[in-house]
Amino acid sequence: MSVAASEEYPLVPVEVSDEEWCAWANTLPFAIGFDVRCLRLVDGAGEFVAGSSPIPVNPNGAVHGGVVAAAVDHALGVTCVRAVKAGDGIATASLTIDYYQPCELPMRLSVSVRRSGRSVVFAQVRVTDTDGEPRAEASGVMSVRRSREARRALEYSRGPNR
Repeated sequence: MSVAASEEYPLVPVEVSDEEWCAWANTLPFAIGFDVRCLRLVDGAGEFVAGSSPIPVNPNGAVHGGVVAAAVDHALGVTCVRAVKAGDGIATASLTIDYYQPCELPMRLSVSVRRSGRSVVFAQVRVTDTDGEPRAEASGVMSVRRSREARRALEYSRGPNR
């Protein structure tokens, strides 16, 4: 196991099966709070479903765009952490979303890593409805935090009283 965890966040798995990665993703506080379940997580790709919204949908039945963006960012992070060296962390550097149609629940999010390097990971997310119709597409750049930086960030996040 790596060091990328806090009291609230479980350790990022290392050298485990795809199913165990997916199970780990489903224990994350964001996944639980925003009801974003990992259905499949393999090296370079992830499939997620958002079943509910933490805030009510609008009168048209559409999910708030900020909730969609948060779910996209979560799915990106979970998928991209598999694309970096064990023990390294990631942080969102850039996130761009194009909304084509209102997003309705449940939303499906399909993530694909396009390129992974030592300092950044590039990925795309397709948001669809249950029939597979595209609702939004996103591209993200995740900044890689080397193991030592990830440890320092974790220690800082815990604060002096933890």
